[in-house]
Amino acid sequence: MESKGPTSSPSTPSIRLKSTIATLWAAQFVQGASIFFVLLALPVITEDLQSTIFVIIWVIFGHALVSQSLVVPMSRLGDLYGRKIMFVLGFSIASVALGLASIATDPVQLIAFRMLQGLGAGMTFGMIPALIVDIAPKTYRGRALGISNSGIALGGVVGPIMGGLLLTVTSWRTLFGVLAVAELGIVIAGIIILPNIKPISEKVHRFDWKELLAFSGALATFLLGLTWAGDSAIPRERTILMFVIALVSISIFLFMETRKEHPMLDLKLFKIRLFGGSVPIATMVAMAVRSTPLVMVLYLQGSLGLSPAETAVIIVFLPAVQVFNVISGWIADRIGSGIPMTIGISIYIIVFLTLSVRVSSASVPELMLYMSLIGLGSLLTNVPMMSMALGSLPRSSLGVGSGILSNVRHLGNMLGQGVTIAVFGLFIGQSVVAVQWIFLISMGYTIIAGAFLLMLKLRGGGNLEATAETGRTSPENPAQ
Repeated sequence: MESKGPTSSPSTPSIRLKSTIATLWAAQFVQGASIFFVLLALPVITEDLQSTIFVIIWVIFGHALVSQSLVVPMSRLGDLYGRKIMFVLGFSIASVALGLASIATDPVQLIAFRMLQGLGAGMTFGMIPALIVDIAPKTYRGRALGISNSGIALGGVVGPIMGGLLLTVTSWRTLFGVLAVAELGIVIAGIIILPNIKPISEKVHRFDWKELLAFSGALATFLLGLTWAGDSAIPRERTILMFVIALVSISIFLFMETRKEHPMLDLKLFKIRLFGGSVPIATMVAMAVRSTPLVMVLYLQGSLGLSPAETAVIIVFLPAVQVFNVISGWIADRIGSGIPMTIGISIYIIVFLTLSVRVSSASVPELMLYMSLIGLGSLLTNVPMMSMALGSLPRSSLGVGSGILSNVRHLGNMLGQGVTIAVFGLFIGQSVVAVQWIFLISMGYTIIAGAFLLMLKLRGGGNLEATAETGRTSPENPAQ
C-alpha cells in the first residue's frame, strides 16, 4: 500500500517530514547552483567555443525553452500519476544531459544537451513546492517552503563562488561534470526518502498529448521570437512569424481547454482570487529580479573586464540573503503574506531606481549592497507569495498550480533576459547606458507588481490569507 505521506503535529515535524524537506532542499540547492554556474561561465564558453554571445546565450535560452514548455503539462502528469516518479525521472534525465554537456565540442552540441537537461528540469520544477505543500501541516507550510527556497539561495551563493574558483583553475567543462554528479545524488536520495503519496486525481482522466503539443508549441515559438528579437542578424519577418505561430497555437490550446471536462490547465484556477492575483505579480518580479545576474555578468566581465571570480564576489550577495528564506516563511505563517510582500516590492522599486543612477560610478562594496537589498526584497516577496497562492488551491490541483507559478516565474526570467539582450544589442558600445535603461525598465516591472498586489488587497478587503476560498481540505492531513 502506498504511503499517504509524512504527518506531524504543527509544532514538532516528524523525522520523515524533516528528511523529505531536506531532500527537496538539496534538490533546490543543486538547481540554484546550476543557474549561477552556467550564467557565470557564459563569457568563458563563448571564447572557448569561438562563438558569439547571441549564440551562446542559447545555452540558457534553449534550456528554458524546453523546460518551460513542459513544466505545466509535466506537473499535471505528476497530479495524475505521482510526483515522486516525475521528480526522480526528471533529475535522472538532467544528470545524463549534464554529463554529455561536459564533453560537448561545439555550440550546437552544448545547446542540444542543455535542451535535454531542460526536459528533466521541466519534469521537476513544479514538483518540489507541490510536494512540500502536499505533506506539510498548514501551520508549518510557510517555514517548509522557506527552508526549501533557502536551498536555491544557498546554491546561488555556492554556485558563483565555486564556479568562479573552478573557472580560474580549470575549464567550464568541470562545472557541468560536478553538476551531473550532484544531480545523480539527488536521484538516489529521492528514491530512498521521498514518500509515495497516492495521487488525488483519478487516472481515468487521461492525459491529452494534443494539449501538450499546442501548449508547448505556443510557449516555445513565443520564446523563440522573443530571443530572436534581440539579435539584429535575424530577419524581422522570421521573428514576427514566430509570434504569429505562438498566437495561433495558444488560441488552439485555449479552445481545447474550454471543451474538456478535465483540462491540463484548469482555467478555473485563475478565478481563485489569491492564486490568480499571484500570477502577474510573480511574472513581473521575475522579469525584474531574475535577469539582474545576467546584466551584472555581461556588464562586469564584458565592460569592466573583471574576472569570473571577481564578478562572483559581487553577484553572490543577491542569493546570499535568501539563504534565510525560512524567516520569511515564519513571518508569513505568523502575520500573513501581505506585509512582507509589500515591503519586499517597495525595496525592489527603490533599489532599481538607485541602480539606474549609480551603477556607472558605484564602487564594488556599493554594488554588493545593492545586490544584498535585491536579495532582501526576494526574501520578503517570494515565499509569502507561494504560500498564499498554493494555500488557496485544492490539493488535487497543487501540482498544476505549482507548475503554473514555476512557469510564469521562469517565463518572466526569459522575458527579462530577452529584453536585456535586446537592450545591449540596441546600445552596442554604450554598455553603461544599456545597463541604466535595463534597471529603469526593471523598476517599471516592480511598480506593476506593486499595483497588482494593491488591487489584490482591495478586492479582498485587505485580506491576503487563504481562507475558505476553495473547497480545499485541511493540509494537516494529506489523506483527506
